[in-house]
Amino acid sequence: MFKAIALFGFKKSSKPFKDYYKLWFKTLKNVLLPQLRNAMSSSSTSSPILLASHVEVIHRHFLNYYETLDLAASNDVAQVLYPHWRTPFEIPFLWLGDLHPYLFINLLRSFIADSENDPEDMFDPEKQNWHVVMAWKSPGKRLTNRVDQIECGLRLMVPALAARARDAKAAFVKKVAAEWGNQRLEMNGAVAEAAARELHAREGRDKERKRVVAEEAARGMNARGEAAREGWRKEDMRGVVVEAARVEMEELVGVFVDANRLRRSVLSDILSVTDVYQAAVFLEALAQFLVGFRNRELLSQFDKSSLEL
Repeated sequence: MFKAIALFGFKKSSKPFKDYYKLWFKTLKNVLLPQLRNAMSSSSTSSPILLASHVEVIHRHFLNYYETLDLAASNDVAQVLYPHWRTPFEIPFLWLGDLHPYLFINLLRSFIADSENDPEDMFDPEKQNWHVVMAWKSPGKRLTNRVDQIECGLRLMVPALAARARDAKAAFVKKVAAEWGNQRLEMNGAVAEAAARELHAREGRDKERKRVVAEEAARGMNARGEAAREGWRKEDMRGVVVEAARVEMEELVGVFVDANRLRRSVLSDILSVTDVYQAAVFLEALAQFLVGFRNRELLSQFDKSSLEL
């Protein structure tokens, strides 16, 4: 649908968001994630305060990403709402153009579920920080209660946003279809009326002349009908589609921005209720999850399996 809209005059962004994402991802993978892991290791001389600073840097990195995503949506919502530049591993996890907020909660719950396991069995003092290893040993009632509250909010917000996006698309189709039908009725009525007036004006002439006139009128009617249809296609229909698309785009931008606000809110709420070690483990796992989407070896295997199918 958005390709069709572009043909009616909507300009695409001159600076594709995928270029920003490429740089953002590279920074996360090659700079921020290694720094965080180094701060989490036992060999690091970093204090909890320094670890907290790395947690904050990655958090700000995600917030900057969503702020830039909002701007990209305002400029060209199609490129972010239907991101065909994403890898085949990312697509299933996307909701309204980016990670589903439930993913944050499910990732957090995976640590809570594993809290009953004894971390001492896996502890390596040469490579790991004891505080990091024990971060999720006893998550606490306050944290689990807050996770339940966040998830309860998602059950309300996610369906509401999905319904808004669905209604915007449905309104677009309904508007274009209705106007198409109205325009065709008006066009056919006008052409028939013009032909009738022309025949009536020449009724007093001889029969042969009336026959010729009738034939000419029929040809003229067909020509005018074709011209009217062609003109309507190029002008009126263009205007209908552009107006309907403009209204839909405005609503979809609003939906997309609200979805990003929800993602930011869930991420910030999680970090506000976790301690520095829990937050570090959570963000390290989230970052690694994103890095895994673009693992070249996995993508190569996926492409190979697709070709075999």
